[in-house]
Amino acid sequence: VGTYGHGLCHVNQGGKELVGADAFANTFLDMGQTKVNVLFEDRHRNLWIGCQYQGVLVRGHRPTPFVFWKSPASHSKVPGHINALYCDSRNNVWCTVEGNGIYQLDRNGNLLHHIPMTETVFSIYEDSNRTLWAGVEGKGLCSLDQESGELTLVWPVKGDFFIRCITEDRHKRLYV
Repeated sequence: VGTYGHGLCHVNQGGKELVGADAFANTFLDMGQTKVNVLFEDRHRNLWIGCQYQGVLVRGHRPTPFVFWKSPASHSKVPGHINALYCDSRNNVWCTVEGNGIYQLDRNGNLLHHIPMTETVFSIYEDSNRTLWAGVEGKGLCSLDQESGELTLVWPVKGDFFIRCITEDRHKRLYV
């Protein structure tokens, strides 16, 4: 469980209360006090943790120490916190930073591509056809051309709604 100010927590099996995740201690961040905006488990069961204004932590499925990547926003003069993380079928990591756009990183955290934008992207997902989708603040669901970086609005959302999660079922239907 990612919290906003109490770091990463978990619920013990059979328990009913949140407990600090002491096993996630590292030398870069106080995981008991950080603001965790997003958690994502990739297909290799690695846990990706996006921390507000502090970067991305990766906890490997096999017992290894955290790997800390400097925030993708360090490539820009505009600060922001990480809203979404996603590892695509090519093992690239897509990271969205508030008010700063979408970043494509390789598996070592090196910047491959930056798509600048002022709107905040709250979710990102690649479907079984390898189409990348983004939930964009104030717009709705957009498809993302990975080569050109062009966003195309596919499903507009009216009102004060944000698309926080995107997934697909076995019949290739998207759910937001």
